[in-house]
Amino acid sequence: MASGRPWRLDHGWLRDWLRGRPDPAGTPYEGMRRLLPGQELFVNANRDLRVRDSIGAAVWPEPDLSGWDALSTFVEVFDLAVAELAADDRPLTFAMSGGLDSTFMVASAARQTTAAAPLAALTHVPH
Repeated sequence: MASGRPWRLDHGWLRDWLRGRPDPAGTPYEGMRRLLPGQELFVNANRDLRVRDSIGAAVWPEPDLSGWDALSTFVEVFDLAVAELAADDRPLTFAMSGGLDSTFMVASAARQTTAAAPLAALTHVPH
């Protein structure tokens, strides 16, 4: 109920829903809207409503992911994560799928191997 009145159905939204094309921010009720993903609702003591975006391009600007600086930063952070996973200084074995992600993981680990902690990479190629 809104302000002591029963909610009224939004027949336009229901019609669009039945057609498979509802407004994602809408609801079956008139005057009621949904929060979209990444939005927050604030209500003050006077019941004033304010919707704020909490994630997305409007809040976080798109980072510059081009050039050598971005690539070297990615490799540095990735290598640190792999080093943390392999911090026990013992032999490592990787199961490789043959894709780029497992290949990159093994390459990162190979840069960090020592004689005390050798690396084995295994893959299976069916005939």
